Order: sequence, then structure tokens, then C-alpha cells
Amino acid sequence: MSKMKNHDRNEEEEYENTYRKMQGMEIETEDDITSFKRFVDHTGTKRTGVFGTTANLVNNIVGAGIIGMPYAVRQSGLVAGIVLVIVVGLLMDKSLNILVQTAAFNPILKHKGLNTYEDCMYYPFGLWGRAFIQLSMFVVAYGAMVGYFITIKDTVPPIIGFAEGFQPELVLIVISAFLILPLSMQRDIASLSVTSLLSVTLDIVLVFFVVLYSPVIKNVSEQGGIAQIIKNDAISPNIFIGLGVLSDAMCCQHSSFLLFESLENHKRIRWATVSAISISTSAFLFLILGVSGFLGFGDETQGDVLNNFPEGSMEANVARGLLAITMIFTYPMELFVGRHVLVDLFHNGNIDCPVGRQRMTLGLYFSTLIPALFFDDLGHVLSITGAVGGSCLAYIGPGLVYIGVNSKLFLKWSDDLISSCHRKPLWWYTFGFPIWCTIAERARSGLDERLAVKTFAQIDLEESSEMAQPTPYDFLVALSFILFGVIAMFAGIGTNIYVLINPDD
Repeated sequence: MSKMKNHDRNEEEEYENTYRKMQGMEIETEDDITSFKRFVDHTGTKRTGVFGTTANLVNNIVGAGIIGMPYAVRQSGLVAGIVLVIVVGLLMDKSLNILVQTAAFNPILKHKGLNTYEDCMYYPFGLWGRAFIQLSMFVVAYGAMVGYFITIKDTVPPIIGFAEGFQPELVLIVISAFLILPLSMQRDIASLSVTSLLSVTLDIVLVFFVVLYSPVIKNVSEQGGIAQIIKNDAISPNIFIGLGVLSDAMCCQHSSFLLFESLENHKRIRWATVSAISISTSAFLFLILGVSGFLGFGDETQGDVLNNFPEGSMEANVARGLLAITMIFTYPMELFVGRHVLVDLFHNGNIDCPVGRQRMTLGLYFSTLIPALFFDDLGHVLSITGAVGGSCLAYIGPGLVYIGVNSKLFLKWSDDLISSCHRKPLWWYTFGFPIWCTIAERARSGLDERLAVKTFAQIDLEESSEMAQPTPYDFLVALSFILFGVIAMFAGIGTNIYVLINPDD
């Protein structure tokens, strides 16, 4: 028995030494390659197919955000809300593909061992770039986790008749400790594919349940018809609050690399399929619930639309039950992201340290449970985290990654634009090209420096010959992402502050 224990201990020490080598040393010899493959076999992530990965991504997107869609439409205006759902959906799909294709299929970074969002920012922009993404990831994941707990506290107690005094908080503590925490202790995100599929199914049922029982016909009639509602509420001054809620709900860039790593057979077309199906499904559900919820309750629509239903009614209780189950299954998805950031900071990315993983899981659990026990406004939680973290992760970050990684080609493209001019034209300054070129120059020097220090042999256990070649169109898209993200972030923060100060306006 002691020999077996010594063998296991020696084997674990060998894997640990190999892991450390993979973190900072070059892989050059056949022995290095063999060790790398053994290491991946030992610590490799569980994989799932397109269907399972799509279920995980839809579950991650829909989450608690779906129940705030009527509130987002109310804040944006009916017409503007519909347009925003479509536009944000298209932006998210493009953003997901930019990130993953840049890391996994770009000629500059392919085979460099980049499998995280923060790595993509670190190589061109250094520690500041990594910190920017890690902070944004944590803000979005943390806000979502608090939102899920608030939703459970809102939905379950009225069903079981424990809605008085401190009873809702007690219900949240019991459910989170005995159901959510065990799921959150899992190592790999692929382990949640079955629960994610169940959660997505329940989300679909929930959407049609709310549509069926919302007093749409009655409220539309009282408001003078759909034409009058469109005339009165086409676009709202608080549109950026709605954009913040939508950005937070659809923001999934923080988990995109975890999901890509869990996908069997890494191919561009497979990831593009996962992204397109997931975003389309989520946007469709958002549109149905958002429009029907807003038309049913109008200006009285709350951050959690289920709170608009009569307390104790059958339809409200069934809908609350469905939502609560989806929250139980969705919370671990966001916790994995928050834990990933902490593991990267404190354990150099080594997720295979059980004690550290469990401690971080417990730390995140308690740090999100405590504020959820004291706060009740889901709408502001979603809007603020979306305005800050969502804008940085979904728009600003992907644009910077693309410009930074392809900085040499971007600078060449910029020079070609004005090569026939004797001096730089007015539009060069109007569209901020001095700023973009400065960013690209710094990214180019940083990229060359860091790639020279850390190089890898060309090892890819699931080789793909596909390469993502930069195009002028993609450069314009990247610049548009950055501008849109900056505007959305500052406008969202400003609008939220104004509404908090002037709640009656």
C-alpha cells in the first residue's frame, strides 16, 4: 500500500513539474512533447460536442438576464428595444468569433498556447491588458451571480409561503448551500452540459408561459392600441439603461474560451455554428419575453417581470418555479468564470489544485450570497454590471485584441490609406487614427517582445489548417467595437446615476 502511495505521489510531482515547465519554458525535444501530451491527458478538460457546447452557451447567455428583458424594453422603448436586441445579438456573434479566431486560428498566435481571453490581451498589451480583462470578467461574473441569487430570493419564497420577514433570505441560504454549491464544486464546465440543456428547456417553457399569462390584450387595449404604444414608447431617454441590461444579459465573452476548450474537434466552422445558434436562440427568446412582458405591464414593468404577476396565483408560481430551477443550474456557469480569474491570479492557472479550487469556490459563493441577502433591485444590478463589465468584455476588449494582435498589418493598412496624400487628411484626425496608430505601435512592440520571450513548438493535439487572415473590413469592425463600447459604458453609467438620483423623472 505504501508503495502505491509513493508511486501516486511521485506521479503527481512529475505532473506538477511538467505543468510548471509548460507555463514558462520552451518545448523543443521529443521528451518535452511526450510530457506535454501526458500532461494534457492527465489534466485535460472534458469535451462535449456542438450540441452540448451550444446548450452551455445558451444557458450562460439567457441566465437571469432573460427575466429582465421586459425591463430592458421598458427602459429603451418598444421599437428601440427590439432593434437593440437584434443589433446587440449581431455584435455579440461577431465579437465571439473575433476572439476565438484570433487566439486559435490567427497565424501570429496559433500554436502559442493561448486559451484564455486575458492571454490574448497580455501578449500585445502586457500586464495592464491582462488586468483590464480579468477585472471586467470578474465584474460581469460577479454581477450575474448576485443577480441569480436575488432572483431565487424573489421567486421561491412566494411559492412555498415563506415570504415574510427574514424567510426569503433563509430560503436562499438553504437552496444555495444544498443545491447550487455542490454543482459549483465541479472542475470542468463540460460537466454542466446536461443541466444546461435542462435549464435551456425550462427557459423556453418559461418564455411561453409568461407570454400566455401576461395581460397583453388588456393592457394594449387600455393604452389605445399597439399603434399608440409605439407612438408613445418608440424610444426612451433611458435607452442606455436598456443597452446595459442587454449587454450584461448577452455578454458571454468571459466564458467563450472555457466553452471553446470544451468543444470536441476545434474547427472554425464548429465554433461559428455554436456561436450563431446560441446567439440566435437567445435573441429570439429575449425578443418574445421582452416584448410580451412590456406590452403586458407597460410602465409598471419591474426588473424581475415575475414580480408583476399577482402573488400566489398559479401562473405566477409555476413561472417562478421554472425560473428558480434555471437559476440553480446557471449560477455555476458564472462561478466557473470568476474562479478561473482567481485561479489564474493565485495558482498560475493550475485548476488541478483541489484545495485551492474549493476554497475559491466557497469564497465566491459567500461573497455573492451576502450582498444578495440585502439587495432586491435586479434591474440596476444587471444594468450597472452590463454598462461597465459588459461593454469592456463584449465590445472594447475584442476590438483591442484584434488591433493589438494584428498591429503590424493594421499599421500597414493605415499607411496605405494615406499613401497618396501629401499630408494627413482631416478624416484621419476626425476618426481618431492618431490614437489607433499609437495603440497599434505599442501593441506591436509588446507583441514582438513577449512572443520572443515565450515560444512553443508547433504542437496542436487537434490540428486545424484553417487560418484567420485579417481584412480591412475586420479592422473597421474592431474600431467600431471599441467606439461603441466606450460610448455604451459612459452613457450607461451616467444614465444609471441620473436615474438613481432622480427616480421619479
